[in-house]
Amino acid sequence: MKKTMPLVVIILIIIAAIAAYYLMGPVPASAEQACTSSGGTVGTYLCCLSSGDFPNSCLIGACGCSPDNSHEVKVCNCPEGTCFDGTGCVAQG
Repeated sequence: MKKTMPLVVIILIIIAAIAAYYLMGPVPASAEQACTSSGGTVGTYLCCLSSGDFPNSCLIGACGCSPDNSHEVKVCNCPEGTCFDGTGCVAQG
């Protein structure tokens, strides 16, 4: 009995890991992949020093700092009428 207990625990952990994988769904794509797969193109732009690559262009402010307080980051250039919300190009609204 003592020898089979660790094996049972390992099997339960594997089953739990597989179940968690299927319940959580697919792994989210990178911001660059999300941009291009939703119709955007990757570019660069000067954004506030506190902003990282692919800021949410649906919000006001991420790229509204003076040049002295900005740095170049990767951005998603979405088609007209849409903006990048971090997961893809979406209708502005």
